[in-house]
Amino acid sequence: MICTLKVKLLPSPEQHALLLATMHRFNEACNFASKAAWENKAFGQVRLHKLCYYAIRANFGLSAQFTVRAIGKVVESYKANRKVLHTFRPTGAVVLDDRLLGLIEPRWD
Repeated sequence: MICTLKVKLLPSPEQHALLLATMHRFNEACNFASKAAWENKAFGQVRLHKLCYYAIRANFGLSAQFTVRAIGKVVESYKANRKVLHTFRPTGAVVLDDRLLGLIEPRWD
């Protein structure tokens, strides 16, 4: 059974800066993948993945799963409209899944 939780993060200033930097890198990677998709007319997940996966990993320092999710975000955006190049704001949504998030049970020792 899959459960969905809505949580509010209360990061320290240092954690906030790291989260914001990750968000910016993720959306930069989305813009990179979007440009590759547009220039090569490669709007499918597999073809776009083959075109830019290793370049994103090398240039943006994202983990494998973040890279896959960035490519997926671009593919989903082009399903709606393939007539214009899509761009993503630096603070646009970051797509997360169960491989990117984990819940650590608190210890009350």
